[in-house]
Amino acid sequence: MLARQYPAVSRRVVGNPGARISTAGFALLLAQAESDPDLAVETGIRTDLPAELRSNLVEAATEAVRTRLLARAPAHLFEDIRSAIVAASAGVDRKMSAVHDFAAATRLMRTLRESGELSEASLFDFARQRKYEETVAALAELSQSSIEVIRPVMQSLRYDGVLIPCKAAGLRWSTVRAILDSRYVTGKTQPQELAKALAQYRLLTPDNARRLLRFWQLRPI
Repeated sequence: MLARQYPAVSRRVVGNPGARISTAGFALLLAQAESDPDLAVETGIRTDLPAELRSNLVEAATEAVRTRLLARAPAHLFEDIRSAIVAASAGVDRKMSAVHDFAAATRLMRTLRESGELSEASLFDFARQRKYEETVAALAELSQSSIEVIRPVMQSLRYDGVLIPCKAAGLRWSTVRAILDSRYVTGKTQPQELAKALAQYRLLTPDNARRLLRFWQLRPI
């Protein structure tokens, strides 16, 4: 039944504690769960879900799903799920978890600005090359903000804060996407998050973004 990939059937099977599911079956469930939050939660709290697959599920999950997993976790699985979430959220793949020195990047942006070479193209190159400090500093300059404002939104596990300075700077979506990915040493922003981010970015107006950015500068987030 799982091979047919009917979401309703899969949720019924995974919600039945007496149902026996093979490793291959769980792998199929994880693939379906990428676009089905309810299925992700039900699968994640299964006692017989292999630990490696549980880590994979948590890594791909949104923050909302992770929160629901902790809320629904059986007592004997709570620490396992919590540890998987901590590893996925703050782990080695996120540049945002490291300590950064922006002094050199700030000096570089000043030089580029004075020579007229600071542009969206240069920001895109920094982000594409995952030069984190330069990306943060360039975004601060182009959005007429500051590193003190940009750094927290780049460090956040959420993506929506990053959209504000990007829209204020009038950046194309390809540049925004590169900036979102630049928060990682390796890997990329999850597809479901990118889709939501694109929808929000399209709805956000430059005036509202600049207004919110000015508010953040007066009252740091």
